[in-house]
Amino acid sequence: MPVVTAAKLLHDAGVDHRRIRRIVVRFWRQFVEYPGTAYNGPFKRLVQALASTTFSASAMLVYGELEFDKPQEHREDAAILRLLPLVEIVPVDGCGPHFAEVTVELEDGSCLVRSASEAPSTLLYHDRSTATSLLEDRMVRSGRAPGCGRRVAEAVLEAIDGRTEMSTREFLRLATERQ
Repeated sequence: MPVVTAAKLLHDAGVDHRRIRRIVVRFWRQFVEYPGTAYNGPFKRLVQALASTTFSASAMLVYGELEFDKPQEHREDAAILRLLPLVEIVPVDGCGPHFAEVTVELEDGSCLVRSASEAPSTLLYHDRSTATSLLEDRMVRSGRAPGCGRRVAEAVLEAIDGRTEMSTREFLRLATERQ
């Protein structure tokens, strides 16, 4: 996630993915060495894209968001696939799991660098409002009626706060009912 966070900052800074000629991704060695992290494809199975830092960083640079639809439906996306061979992964020791830095070199030779530490904490650790909005958006995208995700989030947050109790059965009923 720190790599994706740094890539999002580059996207949000206006980097045009079509102008990228090189990408250097630096992050914690333990994550770099995790199986599948540096996999560049082909992405025949969903799990391959989900595990691949190169896929996730490339998708973020192209789209500026990384919802589940990207690894699910964009595994053969030409814009993402163009970036994959441009990614160089560099393991970093002594930094910890929250460190990531992404450098993009553009066709004019200029470089832009962003670090995950520059992002607001709510980008990775969502506050209640962001979490509620994301769940609402995801549920609407999956065909649920507007308001369903918000109702589920509010019920879960009330249970987390100890104001109500919620069984797994109740959560699943709320999360799957069609309204």
